[in-house]
Amino acid sequence: MDANAHGARCLVLLADPALGVISPSWRSKEALEEAGYAVFWFTPRLWPQLFADGVAQLGYLDALMRRWAVDAVVVADGLSIDTSACVVQAPRLVVLASREDELARSLERMRGAAPDTCWVLDGMAAPAARELGCAVRTLGTVPDLSALDLANEIVYPRGLSCAQEATPERIELMRAAAQGMPEGTPVRCAGEGWPDEWRFDGADAGAAYALGFTSIAVRFPSSEGRSAYDEYVLQATKQFAGADILRPDAGATGAWMAERAAALLESRRVRASIASTADDAPFGSVRAGRGDAEGMHAARGGFERSVVHAAEALGVEGASFEPCRVATVLGYVGCGNFGDEYILSTIAERLEERCPGTVSVAVSENPWHTLVHRGVYAIALASKRELDGMLARSSVALVMAGLLFDQGIRWTMGKAEIASSVLHSDIPGIAAFVELAALNDTPVVLYGIGAGPLERTHSKRLVRLMGSLGARFACRDEETARLVSACDVPAGQVVRRADVAFTGSSHVTEAVDSWFANQELDPVDTDLIVVSLREYENVSDDFAERVARACDRVLASRPRAHLAFAMLDAADRGISDRVVEAMSRIDRVHLFSAGDDIDAMADFIGRATAGLSMRYHASLLMFRGGIPCVGLGYLPKVCALYEEAHMGSSLLAMDASADEIADALGRALDEREALARIVQEGVANLRELAQQGEDELVELVGETSPACEQDNGCHELYLYREAASDRMLVDERRRAEASERHAADVERELAEARQRVVDLEQSNSYRIGSALMYLPGLLKHRRQ
Repeated sequence: MDANAHGARCLVLLADPALGVISPSWRSKEALEEAGYAVFWFTPRLWPQLFADGVAQLGYLDALMRRWAVDAVVVADGLSIDTSACVVQAPRLVVLASREDELARSLERMRGAAPDTCWVLDGMAAPAARELGCAVRTLGTVPDLSALDLANEIVYPRGLSCAQEATPERIELMRAAAQGMPEGTPVRCAGEGWPDEWRFDGADAGAAYALGFTSIAVRFPSSEGRSAYDEYVLQATKQFAGADILRPDAGATGAWMAERAAALLESRRVRASIASTADDAPFGSVRAGRGDAEGMHAARGGFERSVVHAAEALGVEGASFEPCRVATVLGYVGCGNFGDEYILSTIAERLEERCPGTVSVAVSENPWHTLVHRGVYAIALASKRELDGMLARSSVALVMAGLLFDQGIRWTMGKAEIASSVLHSDIPGIAAFVELAALNDTPVVLYGIGAGPLERTHSKRLVRLMGSLGARFACRDEETARLVSACDVPAGQVVRRADVAFTGSSHVTEAVDSWFANQELDPVDTDLIVVSLREYENVSDDFAERVARACDRVLASRPRAHLAFAMLDAADRGISDRVVEAMSRIDRVHLFSAGDDIDAMADFIGRATAGLSMRYHASLLMFRGGIPCVGLGYLPKVCALYEEAHMGSSLLAMDASADEIADALGRALDEREALARIVQEGVANLRELAQQGEDELVELVGETSPACEQDNGCHELYLYREAASDRMLVDERRRAEASERHAADVERELAEARQRVVDLEQSNSYRIGSALMYLPGLLKHRRQ
């Protein structure tokens, strides 16, 4: 690939599509992606944290806009933005509107920025934009739906539809038209004001199914003249479903509507009969998703083309651009664990550098965290439809880091979990990810992967399944390669490489410079010992005390030495505090916490003179910088790293004594230069292996066509986003909640009835009446 080319043209698109995939905003996304743009898609449903009452706080996207050099932000569907908290200079701003009220709503709520241009449907007056002196560009009103195909052809009965706003008169006329059709013919409407039972779900494919199963589309006359949005939806309905158009005039009556609807329906029956095969396919089985040829021909020169032309007219600078490629990356990211976050950031940075135009998308435990702090667009593993769509566009699917096998499958149901509706980033979740990638013909690489323990039979079978699906395993150490091969993965798919972090880098940050100044430390005249500890199940009760005694001894014998406990994870604070509390020499003890700033943490670790570390990636970054580090071997992966970095003599057991730890730290400081040469020799081989793995990945990505050039065929639409088991669970919960509400109502009524009894028994009228009736009642009883 041309290393001198610019990266992909990147756009942020903020939308709330009422018609799902048929909406102008979604069609714009599709058109721009097909033209090679990278489109970061944000809706209130997918990203509720980003929006407050329809206004997006653009400051949350600072990291994303900085990482990918976003060229423009497009705001659609009446949403708006607030740029007051932005640190990154806001790029070009576009408002996309299909109705005048949407445009006015977007413009009225803008905070901190004014749009550069407005994209509106042809025929819109756009007075709100013109009053602001904003440039207006018109878009076509005929979308191209030729690539959309309904996956379920018999789920809906065909019926009536209307894309306009409701009035009482229109509601009555629609009822009359329905009466002219077979009993039970559904009425489906897209505008405001219609009865709830007529309005269809606007999410994703809901509108496509509603309009796709339309026999007759009604287009009422309007005193306000032509509505561009109504025309857009009407053209979509005609093209997508081949519907007949019923156009009542201003004086139409209910009887005329019923008669005309019946006539159009009969005409459709005749056409269906003529077109049917010898087996006399029943009316209603005509394939949805295919309209008339004339409409298709008009669509190809309509809305989508005008959107691309409008984007090109923004005048994005640069001589050439690479069409966007997507790398989808699965890992334990979004939880603030330094090693995993650093690897994700490294993958995104290196792929974009080596393969211009490649955008990394994470499959994250916490997509919001990954978006805001890493600047990487993210999807939750449980968001199956979004993940499927992203993998369909991806040049490669990656599984990263070593935690993916370390903990086995203790909290899962084993291999049965890939068929369940709850997925995690453990082995069953990885297998499901690999399987979904294979179904999209997307190559999979387990990139710099680490394994172990890998002992459960179910785990081994799931790894074997990944291998049978063609996944490649680029292992970070010899033990991982051995464990994966032992699962009967074909030998050609398992190679020994190294941790991805060896291809990463660090740079001087203002945060670390400020830390040294605040601590009144001179980086040149200070022997800084970076300590990285973590809570783990094999840490004994006296561990903190042993480390504390060792640190006291080192500080006592070396006046230039200072200890700095590095918080690579928020959970590290507890064990570090216990060590400090047990120390006597705390005047030269410091804490460093960079929060979610992984660049600052990498910079800080790289400025160490020596280190004491449990954490794998703290040791790795020190080794990469030629810094000697004493290791505490709490996991096999740490032991493997020290051996391969030629630092096995600096690796201690978790039960090492205080004197052993102090002696090892003293050696790291006293023999720093000699140890640095040794570790650099070991790291050179690991760096070369990591570089080889990166070269192979770059070659694989380069061999895959960009998404805009791939022949993906039709986009099959499904009515539901979630699995049937998820919907069943929601339905059962809804029924349970209804039963609980009913039970609560009955309980309240019973309590109220009992209280009325008590009140009555305690009332004066009841007491007097009882007293007066007592004697007559007694006499009557005795006579009987």
